[in-house]
Amino acid sequence: MHQEQNESIMKKEFYKLWLPVTSIGVIIILISAFTISHQLLLIAALTCYVGFSSWVIYSHYCTFSQTKEKLTEQSREDQLTGLKNRRYLEDRLNELLAKCKRDGKSFGLVFYDIDNFKEYNDLYGHTTGDKLLQQMAE
Repeated sequence: MHQEQNESIMKKEFYKLWLPVTSIGVIIILISAFTISHQLLLIAALTCYVGFSSWVIYSHYCTFSQTKEKLTEQSREDQLTGLKNRRYLEDRLNELLAKCKRDGKSFGLVFYDIDNFKEYNDLYGHTTGDKLLQQMAE
C-alpha cells in the first residue's frame, strides 16, 4: 500500500513557480520560489504576484514622476534667491515672443546688475554677498 502511494505521488504533475527579480523593468534573475502540485494554485499564486508587481511598478512610476517634476522645477530656479534662472527665462521668452507676435503687442525686460559684486564678495565674504543677493531678490 505504501509503495502505491509513492507511485501515485510520483505520477502527479508539479508546476514550478519562477519569480523574476527586476530592476527598472529589466529581469535580472529568475528565482524558483516553490513547486505547486495543482494548476489552480499556480494560477492563483501568479495572479497575486502579477497584482503585487503591478502595484510596485505603479508606485515606482508615481515616485519617478514626482521626482522628475521636482527636479525640473529646481533646474529652473536659483536655490539661493528663489528667482527664476536663465533656463526658465529662455523658455518663457520664446512663449512671450510668440504670444506678442500673435497679438501684435510688445513687451519689455528689466535686468538688474550689481556693480562691482566680485569686489564686494572679496571684501566682505561670500556669506555677506549671498545675503546681499537675497535682499536684492526680495
